[in-house]
Amino acid sequence: MQQGLGSSDKDSHVVDLKAHAVPPGWMIGPRSYLVDRIVAGLEHVHLPAKTSGGGQFTFTPGHHVFAPPSRHWLKEKVKPRGRMSWDGPRPIVDLRVNSPENWAHFLNNHLAVLALICRTLESRWDGFTLVLPGKTPGYIRAVAEVLELDVFYSDAAIEARGIRVTYDNWVAIRGERHALLRDARISPVVAALEAGRIPVPAMPGRLFLSRKSTRGLANEDEITTLLSASGFEKIYPEDMDVAQQIGTVMHAQSIVAVHGAALAPILYRSAAAAPLKLVELFPVGHVTDVYRAATSAIAGHWCGVRGKLQAEHLREIYRLDQSYKKHSLQHFEVDPASVTKALEIVDAPQQGA
Repeated sequence: MQQGLGSSDKDSHVVDLKAHAVPPGWMIGPRSYLVDRIVAGLEHVHLPAKTSGGGQFTFTPGHHVFAPPSRHWLKEKVKPRGRMSWDGPRPIVDLRVNSPENWAHFLNNHLAVLALICRTLESRWDGFTLVLPGKTPGYIRAVAEVLELDVFYSDAAIEARGIRVTYDNWVAIRGERHALLRDARISPVVAALEAGRIPVPAMPGRLFLSRKSTRGLANEDEITTLLSASGFEKIYPEDMDVAQQIGTVMHAQSIVAVHGAALAPILYRSAAAAPLKLVELFPVGHVTDVYRAATSAIAGHWCGVRGKLQAEHLREIYRLDQSYKKHSLQHFEVDPASVTKALEIVDAPQQGA
């Protein structure tokens, strides 16, 4: 919880955020004899309906002491950096809470909180100075620069005029962030898109977002050949700058992508854009439904594809007393038949699997 001192609760603005209803979905696994011991078949994992986000945020304007972050973006402890006073022309918003671990968190969570503050206080996004951790990585700093955000980087306790943020659950923002992030009055990304600071390039309607350094496809050539035959163009988001990455996915109608932060900009797609069809590829060590929820929030269609299970995974996946994080960035192989089936599902979602 982000803490501050200096104003009474009577100055606070309490906001109740609704949860977003996520419809049922499908995860397609590779062909195996786990389905039938005689005839190998695809695994069809039914994902039940769920809710995403929902909860309460409280914003308190006033003079506060904003506590320093306890950890930086690599989850390492941050050494105390003392205390300082800030007397800038704008009130500060301390976004060091859950310090942005990657640019997806910054784009989709921290900027959504900023947008919620703007909506609640009837303010503009450029009316605040944002505070981020001193060790904020360069690619997040690049986002701030492209968006023309006023940012101060520090690990110190800061005494300043600003907005104290408290909440009962940080991920509560997921329930309404899709609406917040697509409102040009309170979203710096949409403002940058409309001003042309983030150009939207002419791209094919079908994109294959692959990866090079980590969490890459071991059989990328095979999947590339399969997708190319259906009109998909392969790109590596890591070869693009911040503006290119955001602009590239704005009008794509179908995306096949290895799970990762490159998918974060989909929440900024215009409501007037064609519904997104997303097939998301996962290694066994990093399965998550965050973009399943995001895709449904923008009225798109999603299907997951899980990679092939390896012997080294077995010791971890059945340890139910802890999260499975050991093989998150591992290269993996997907069954092309799984990808083909997933494309059929997103092309005709009413038929399911």
